[in-house]
Amino acid sequence: MNCCTTQLLIRGHAGNERDGVFRQVRETKYRDLLLGDFHKLAESKIGEWSCNFDIILGQTPADNQQG
Repeated sequence: MNCCTTQLLIRGHAGNERDGVFRQVRETKYRDLLLGDFHKLAESKIGEWSCNFDIILGQTPADNQQG
């Protein structure tokens, strides 16, 4: 059985700096990949938020350097 685990943090949330995974990522360009822009859903009756977050499987930092 295969599984995939990822992490998404709320951009600008004060708690991000306490997150162990986030703190280990030193370069800003890679930290930015862990952050999502959440927006309130206008039609929500219970205060839901939404975020689009792309997950790319099989890409490595070396692939990024190659373009």
